[in-house]
Amino acid sequence: MNNLQQAHALGQSLWYDSISRALIDGGGLKQLVADGIRGVTSNPSIFEKALKEGAEYGPAIAALRAKNPLASAFELYEDLAVRDIRDACDVLQPLHAASKGMDGYVSLEVTLHAGDSVEAMVAEGLHLKQRVDRANLMVKIP
Repeated sequence: MNNLQQAHALGQSLWYDSISRALIDGGGLKQLVADGIRGVTSNPSIFEKALKEGAEYGPAIAALRAKNPLASAFELYEDLAVRDIRDACDVLQPLHAASKGMDGYVSLEVTLHAGDSVEAMVAEGLHLKQRVDRANLMVKIP
């Protein structure tokens, strides 16, 4: 039993605080879950780092630009983030099901792009929930 599994045996669910297309596509996330990670967290800063460092986002951005040349930087960010979160949710879905919803979540933080009022944050959270469309999405409010 490794340290992550021991922590879980003691009632702790450890989350990985990063996400990227390379982690998902390269099988790294699947391996982290196999090793005992119980969830994944993200936020706009994590995505910013992934976008700056990840060459794999270039083709995705080009495809999004070709589809919608007038897309704003925020729209591009959201499309890429939603795709990564959705795919990460799919990786963690078996854990979510096996734990009966206690583990296996992927978090996505609202950006406050539309404002920081309660109404704006709730609206953005509901919008993200609808776009991701996965039962194991956890929407975070900063």
